[in-house]
Amino acid sequence: MTLADLPVLNPSTPGREAKRAAIVAALFLVFGVLYALARAAAAVPPDLSASTDVVFGFAFPRGWGIAPAFWSGSAAWPGRLAAAGLETTLAVTATVIMAIALVVVMHPDILSRQGPQYVSPARRITTVAIAFVLALLLFRGTLVIDGLFSTDLVQDPDKARRQLVGLGAISAVLFGGIWSFIGPKDFGRRVPLRISHGALGGLSVWAAIAFATLLSSQPRSFLSSSLDTFYTLLTIDAAGGSPGATAGWSVSSDVLTAGVAMAVAGALLVVTAPQSLGPGNRRGSTMVGGILGAFLAVVALTTYNTSTRRAQDVAVSVVDVLGLDRTAPTRTPIILAGQDLPESRRLVTRTQSSPTATADDCAHSAGDNGVLPAATLANVQKLTAWLDAHRGEVTGTSIRVASCRVALLALRWDPEAARTGVFLSDRPERIGPITYLFAMSGLGSPKPATLSRILAALADTTRFQHGSEAATRFANYARLAGDTASEAAWRQRVIQPSDLSTLRSRPAYTDGTVSGRIVSARTGWRVGLIVADDPSTGLDPSMLAPRTEGSVLANMATAADVGNDGRFAFTGLRDGYYVLALLSPEGTAVADLKNLQVRGDPGVFRLDPARKTVDVGAVTVSY
Repeated sequence: MTLADLPVLNPSTPGREAKRAAIVAALFLVFGVLYALARAAAAVPPDLSASTDVVFGFAFPRGWGIAPAFWSGSAAWPGRLAAAGLETTLAVTATVIMAIALVVVMHPDILSRQGPQYVSPARRITTVAIAFVLALLLFRGTLVIDGLFSTDLVQDPDKARRQLVGLGAISAVLFGGIWSFIGPKDFGRRVPLRISHGALGGLSVWAAIAFATLLSSQPRSFLSSSLDTFYTLLTIDAAGGSPGATAGWSVSSDVLTAGVAMAVAGALLVVTAPQSLGPGNRRGSTMVGGILGAFLAVVALTTYNTSTRRAQDVAVSVVDVLGLDRTAPTRTPIILAGQDLPESRRLVTRTQSSPTATADDCAHSAGDNGVLPAATLANVQKLTAWLDAHRGEVTGTSIRVASCRVALLALRWDPEAARTGVFLSDRPERIGPITYLFAMSGLGSPKPATLSRILAALADTTRFQHGSEAATRFANYARLAGDTASEAAWRQRVIQPSDLSTLRSRPAYTDGTVSGRIVSARTGWRVGLIVADDPSTGLDPSMLAPRTEGSVLANMATAADVGNDGRFAFTGLRDGYYVLALLSPEGTAVADLKNLQVRGDPGVFRLDPARKTVDVGAVTVSY
């Protein structure tokens, strides 16, 4: 008979178990912190300085506060860790620490040469091997649970719940099986008790990891839930003098929650340790687990309250704040893309009176058009008056108001005023990212004079941050605007001065004119001039129909009301291809235009270098 086979009279004490629980909890806490940091480093925001896209490769509002290079504190941790390539190091270190903690749980006296819990060399090797395998499985399980809460629970909730319950069952079986033979004696009457302890321990670890992931995913998923949430919160942070504060809160909350929850898991695992301790001695570790659980509850409550407060900064309804109208008289767009175009394709059959393409910038999570304002003149005036009364204010409300105003102006076919609201504002950061993207993608559409003013505003580095291709983009757009001096200045930044002489002088002009007449029994028409593609490309010009405020910002050069005599004229245009569109008089729905007939449709036409004036003639519209 060996010493290990003798009855254990006093293997431990409550104080000793409390100390062991504290040690294991500390190791589990470190595991949680390292895991959270590795996760944050893997999801670090991209380096905007290397971007070549239409926005970040060119120019965007500095006040958005989205450039990680200007963040500090915990917001900068992921970027620094990723730059140092420490994601793998953090993961390996976390796994090793978890393995050490598991060894302490399974055999606290593994290094002792004698004693009631004496472990033979063979059992020591086995224990360490099992601990490392179990640590790897726990790390992998944490990744899986993280994925369930991050994406799967939203995409397929039923499947995610089944997988989550399945992981709990696997954890119970795994720990129960290991606990059955890992104690001081391989077999005996206490094996069933050990299995039950192991199952409870496995469930405790699973529950703690799931709870930690649930809590920590809240700030991460909230921040990344939508573009408008991300940009709005970071813009507010930058305006308050704390760029990246929301990102920092997300990282620090993640680290704290993961660490504390894993500490609770470690303490509970000691409570269910495979040793024959007796219920009295387990009270020590239970007390430690209870204290840590209470602290976790405080952390959870704090995270919830902070998330709620930040959500209120985003979820602003301009309709409620300003008492805006939700309905407007129906108006239907008609594209004049060629005489042979079927009448059914001329009409934009889904009439839009509220923002759609940029709806999320106007009202957070605006899936229901009922919360969106209508494109009425009264609403535009209310939004303008509010902005005039709150100059310089950068809040969730001001961002919604400014973005909504741009959207409604675009829906009313006033692209010049809409673009002025985007680019020429004193606080351009108050424009949401989706609205800004549409406006930037259509930067070549405005009349040259308007484009020159926009470029001058974008060149102001106190308000706008320039990307890697800014000089090239500025030069190209200056060429469109006919601003030779500005083009040359920007070209010098990207090509050698000697190469400037090889550039052909621009044959275009900036004083082109398009005129015509709309013949209709009804008055109240509005006509828009849309920048079109070269017909030789084969692209369908009807696709340029101004269906949404986004398409107006992207493609429409200018627009005007048709006079009482039916005449219209656009001046100050550059050379290029164009197509006309009509906006029906107020109160004209699609159903009213079922018998629409158009004669004299000019289709795609061109202002070429040798022809500054185009008269499209009379366009007769009847229905």
